[in-house]
Amino acid sequence: MRVFFLLVSTLLVGCANLSLTDVYRNPTFEYQSTKIEGVSFDNVAGTSVVQIRNSNPYQLPISQLNAQLWLEGEPWLALDNDAISGLPASGSVNVSFQWDLIFDQLLSRAVNVYQAGEADFTLKLSPTFAVPVLGPQTLSWSSDFIVPIPKLPKVSLQDWRLTNVSFSKLTLALDVAVFNPNVFSIATQGIKMDVGKDARALADVQLRDANLQANGSSTQTVEVSLSIVDVGLTVVNALKSGQWPDTLAMNWAGAWRSPELDFALPALRGRL
Repeated sequence: MRVFFLLVSTLLVGCANLSLTDVYRNPTFEYQSTKIEGVSFDNVAGTSVVQIRNSNPYQLPISQLNAQLWLEGEPWLALDNDAISGLPASGSVNVSFQWDLIFDQLLSRAVNVYQAGEADFTLKLSPTFAVPVLGPQTLSWSSDFIVPIPKLPKVSLQDWRLTNVSFSKLTLALDVAVFNPNVFSIATQGIKMDVGKDARALADVQLRDANLQANGSSTQTVEVSLSIVDVGLTVVNALKSGQWPDTLAMNWAGAWRSPELDFALPALRGRL
């Protein structure tokens, strides 16, 4: 009986000396990546992945997982996430969070972020774990990541002049500038300009591909030949005024990419 009493006493003393960290350790979080799923000049959609690791030798059920994106120190989006019921014993899971950044909302709520050309987001998680014996344990974690905001390159007519006249055609030289308003470098590909009148295409020209640094520009000269019958009087009057005639529309389209980004950019289209 004395031996039994000593054994129980020893066990009780041992249990009393156990700390919380001896029976439970908080899960840890690690930001994995953000992948851009779709890009337009209206929005950027993506998926961010976070790994949650459980170092305890038992499973940890998750009763609740709140996730938000913050911008400029304020809540921006509540996020949906993959269905996750808990963490395996001595294991980890990757949790994906999908989000959609709509540029109109930026312009109305954080115009300075849109003008800066990139959004510095904070991903905040607040999961609640159902810990055996101890009960619910809620943790807070956050990590920052940057999302670029693509802006349409600007194509403009800097100058123009008449270089040749024949019985049937006028040849014009056009000085065309391409400006990159983005915070990343770009390479333009296959930009074509159409000259038209009364919704009818008269001629088209191809711009040379160009590499532009962030907020950089380049200018090139291209020539276009137009029928005197179609534009003769219009061009003569424009030469007198020194202004490109409003009746001659110039539309442009093409493609672009950025060596700094790992996702495709939307097709280019605009009007001078």
